[in-house]
Amino acid sequence: MGKVPAHEVQHTRLRDLSAAYWWLWFAELVIWIGRFVVPFMTLFLTRDVGLSASAAGLVVSGYGLGWWSLRWWAGFSPIGWAANAPCSAAWSSQRPP
Repeated sequence: MGKVPAHEVQHTRLRDLSAAYWWLWFAELVIWIGRFVVPFMTLFLTRDVGLSASAAGLVVSGYGLGWWSLRWWAGFSPIGWAANAPCSAAWSSQRPP
């Protein structure tokens, strides 16, 4: 397989991308912004609310534990099975090369 000449390379323009792509991109942006908020929640709890560092750490740890337990539960619930069913079906239908 040879190298494609530079004048034959097709470039994708941003406006040519589908709406589904942009919705997924926007959802990912919101998720990353939400992750970025957690360290600032600790600063807010200690400076503005007046909690001690250990109490603020306990609040943030509870947030993390709730997130982790929800993700763990979703993996074993019927909701998690339904979300993974299309992927499992696609993997099982592939033939080895």
